[in-house]
Amino acid sequence: MMTATVERGTASRAFSTSERGFRAFDAVPVAGKTGSLTDREVDLDYTWFVGTAPAHHPKIAIAVVIVNDEWLWHVRALDIAKLALRTTFAAHPEWAHADDPVAAR
Repeated sequence: MMTATVERGTASRAFSTSERGFRAFDAVPVAGKTGSLTDREVDLDYTWFVGTAPAHHPKIAIAVVIVNDEWLWHVRALDIAKLALRTTFAAHPEWAHADDPVAAR
């Protein structure tokens, strides 16, 4: 279910396109879930993403929560998650092709 969220669900567009100025991320399969909440009383917008990568043999777990003031600026948790995953796998390319799950160690 978590891979479906990234492949064809609520996170699919964010990971497969370069909209909003953040390049697509498809270097490794990602499993994750998204969420959002808007609090109109105080004009705050919350987005979150939690996930693992590579999806089937995770080497990294990620959790991002962003709270935006709707009047000043806006970035989504998925945008930050893509940047963090891209940076991590650029620094550790061997993790992208690992065959053994972390939990098996």
